[in-house]
Amino acid sequence: MKSFVVFGYGVPKDILKDENYGRYLSAVFNRIYDLAAGEHALVIFTGGPTECRPPFKRTEAGEMAKLFKKLVGRAPVKAAAKKWKYVLEKKALSSVENSLYSRQYLKKICPVVFFCEHTRAKRDMIVAKKVFKGFKPAVVGIDFDMSSNRYIDKKFLRRKENKALKVDLAALKDKKFLKEYIDWNKRKLKFLRKNYKKDHAKMVEKWWRQNL
Repeated sequence: MKSFVVFGYGVPKDILKDENYGRYLSAVFNRIYDLAAGEHALVIFTGGPTECRPPFKRTEAGEMAKLFKKLVGRAPVKAAAKKWKYVLEKKALSSVENSLYSRQYLKKICPVVFFCEHTRAKRDMIVAKKVFKGFKPAVVGIDFDMSSNRYIDKKFLRRKENKALKVDLAALKDKKFLKEYIDWNKRKLKFLRKNYKKDHAKMVEKWWRQNL
């Protein structure tokens, strides 16, 4: 059975109307359709309770599944997706956790395709190979983001990704550091929730620039 892991990126006000998620999950759906139409497949949506607007209860996984199932329900493709099963991984607050927690749902070696935001594809590929050793995972980066974060200075973006990769790999090697890493991401979420009335993309960039 083919398996697919879809990384989440925040919880929008209304995912059914959100343009970024619309582009992202439409591209994800089309790729899964091309690879597994009419076949048995497992689709894992991974992403925890990162909602930045009160009451902070919705999860990335739950929201993505809502939009994805709407795409699946369309008349031309509904029959081809009947054998697909879905899992909602609702704990992860970071890409390392996305891989670690998703791995728990795969008991047998099988082809695994990951979907993520394209600027993070290289880092997520390296992490996925560590976590899914033996699975020969493939990572597909989707260029869906039209927010200001997509157009951050390339030099800064490279610095951010290089630093983030070092931290991600350290978190995989050391359980004590993994706990610190998870706590760091919780502090990031707390910062974004505190500033939820401000421009979200700019607050994400501000956090990175202050904490890089």
